[in-house]
Amino acid sequence: MVKINQVEFLEKQTLDAYHWSKTLVSQIPEKYWEEEVPVIDSSISWQVGHLVTHTYLHAIITITGHQSHILEQVPIKTYDRLYKDNYSGTHPEKPENLSNHLDQIQLESLGILRQLTTQDLLKPLEPTRTPHPVAKTKFESLDWNIKHTMWHCGQIATMARVLKQAK
Repeated sequence: MVKINQVEFLEKQTLDAYHWSKTLVSQIPEKYWEEEVPVIDSSISWQVGHLVTHTYLHAIITITGHQSHILEQVPIKTYDRLYKDNYSGTHPEKPENLSNHLDQIQLESLGILRQLTTQDLLKPLEPTRTPHPVAKTKFESLDWNIKHTMWHCGQIATMARVLKQAK
């Protein structure tokens, strides 16, 4: 049995979740990204935008606080308004931009995770305007990021199957 510390464990699990999200999203042609899938009541655009905002929340601002260099490159405030709550129709962002922003946010979050120590994981979250829905510590927030990402991978996979059958 290989022994790894909690940071290494979270990194491995996060890499796996991000790989799944990228693989699933990349298999869906962009022309279908705005189609609402009734069984999920969502679109691929919404799912990807939601992952951008929530990866920023669960794996970046609750861990280190806001990162101005990210806010200059990714329209987090706009995405938060469009993709935070339930699906509400079409979204103005191009699929290519959404996909690139998801890649960027995921890479940034991995960079932050890799700088943490096991002791850092026990620390309380950085303050945010809205309290984290489930986490009190940095470990819990990073763990939730993995679970949340995989939850949406399941939704994206279901949507891909429905879209494929409909075409």
